[in-house]
Parts: sequence; C-alpha cells; structure tokens
Amino acid sequence: MYTKNNEFINIVMGADDNYAMPLAVTIYSILENANQDSNLRFYILDGGMSIVSKEKLIRLIKKDGQSGHQLHWIEPEKSSIEQIPYRGWQSKSTYLRFLISKTLPKSVNKVIYLDCDLILENDISELWDYNLSDIIVRAVRDFIIQTVSHPTGVINYEEYGGNVNSPYFNAGVLLINLDFWRDEKISKKAIHYLEKNKESFKLNDQEALNAVLIGRWKELNPLWNQQGGIFWPQVLPETIFTEKLMTRYNNLRNNPFIIHFLSENKPWNFKCMHPFTARFIFYLEKSCWFTNFEWKKWWYRYYFNRMKWLMGDLKDTLNMVKKAG
Repeated sequence: MYTKNNEFINIVMGADDNYAMPLAVTIYSILENANQDSNLRFYILDGGMSIVSKEKLIRLIKKDGQSGHQLHWIEPEKSSIEQIPYRGWQSKSTYLRFLISKTLPKSVNKVIYLDCDLILENDISELWDYNLSDIIVRAVRDFIIQTVSHPTGVINYEEYGGNVNSPYFNAGVLLINLDFWRDEKISKKAIHYLEKNKESFKLNDQEALNAVLIGRWKELNPLWNQQGGIFWPQVLPETIFTEKLMTRYNNLRNNPFIIHFLSENKPWNFKCMHPFTARFIFYLEKSCWFTNFEWKKWWYRYYFNRMKWLMGDLKDTLNMVKKAG
C-alpha cells in the first residue's frame, strides 16, 4: 500500500456534464474498494460541468467519511484542444487528458489517469505501487488492437520508431510519470499527431498517445483494464498475446481489478449487453447520485425501456424464423 508518510495517491479524470454521473460511479467504486489507510486526491478536469453535478460529487467524497481524501476541480484553458478533429461516440472531453501536464501542480509527479466509463473492483493503491522510475507510462495492452500495425492502430508508425509488432495500449487506464511526460512534451506531440493526420486518424487521443509513446511504455497486468473482447474470444486475433490472455481467462473474465465499458452502449444505456452492467448499476445506486425518488424513477424507466427493447428484438427474431420456415 502506497500511503507512507501520508502521501497522496493522485487520480485524474476529465468529464463534461454528460459524463458527470458515470464519473461519480467511477469515484464511488474507487472509494468503496480503497484501503482505509489510503489518502486519495482526485483531480477533476472540468470540461463543462454544472454546479448541481459538482455539488453531488463533493457530497460523494464527504459521504465516504475519510477525512484524508481530497477533491480538486480544475477548469483548464482549452484553446489547445478545442480545434483538434474528433471522431466516434465518446465525449470530446477525452482530449482533456492532454492538459494534465499544464494544469496539475508542478509538485505532482505521478498520477493515475482513468476514463469515466469504468469501475474499480480492487484497491487502487496496488496500481499506484507499480514502479515508474524508468518509464513514462504503464498501461494495459489493447485486447483487440494489439499492435500499432493493426488497421485501426497508428498511421505511419515507422515514423515514430515502431514496427509491425510494436504493442498498442488501451488509454483508459494510465499510470503516468508526470515529470517524464512534461520533459518529453507528450501532450504537445500527441496534439501534433492528430493535427498532422486529421484526415486519416481513427481513435483520437488513444491513437495519438500510442504513436508518440512507441517503445516508451510498459505493460500492466491486464486485470487492471478488463476489456469486452475477453467475453467474446472469437473476435481476438490469433497471436501469442491472445494465448497469454487465454491462460488467465477465468480471472480476466470473472475477477478483474478494473471493468472498462468500451462499447458505444454504456451500462447506463438500456441497450448495454455487457456482462457486468449490473455491477455498474449496483455502484450507481450506492453512490447516492440520485435521491430515493430519483433512483426509483431512473430504475423503472431503465428497466421498462430495456424490456421493451428486448421483447422487440425477440419479436423480430420470431418473425424472421417464421418467414424462413
């Protein structure tokens, strides 16, 4: 456990108001599973959050009852990221991670960066304890886009020192040596990558970071970023890395440290079919993001829409079978 001499575990997340509720669930899951002796310091990069959402998040930290925890709001100057091209279903607030080096105090030299579409099921101090003395970043290799040469990997990866077998990481969970990150101007280089390849890049900040960090990151235990592909192993490429994942299949599937909801349909969406959707809803209810009345209203609406959607799918399937017969 890394809380010697009352040192803080620095956790950074970025969100706008659309992701305020999932952010609260992520934070609550961290608090729920953290060692009682840990001192957690949350830095929230505010991409446009309402006062009501902020007040709820402040209550969440106070509700935990651990006086050693801190919550810091940072309203970053966003001009450097506002004009960056963007693709996909995620919030453009994903680019807020590029502002970490400028917005966090210079005294902060190590951070855990987390996306807001995940939940913790293990003590975060165990992630914090990984050594970063000789590396910029630790991350979990992507289960599907395993190398930079993948069709959705890194454009012109050879220009950045890569080869066909250079590994590619998922950027939702990053343990960052912030001193090295600042010295090497990683954010600036990543933004330049996106501007340079604005017509052809595919996966936004994740792709850019993989480009500029080729050969400069080390792998974390994949339990620290369980990705949906583990539930459908037939979609994973036939590689040595996949074989290694399969040797840990039961743990990766059933006992992850972090569950990352990567698909377009997130667990707060009634169409989400992720096997751990119920765990997200469990943490959502316990977080007290909603009042009792609001929770019942949200839950009934979610359940009704989900059942209506599933029954509609069943009806369409039966009609198809009937026509085929």
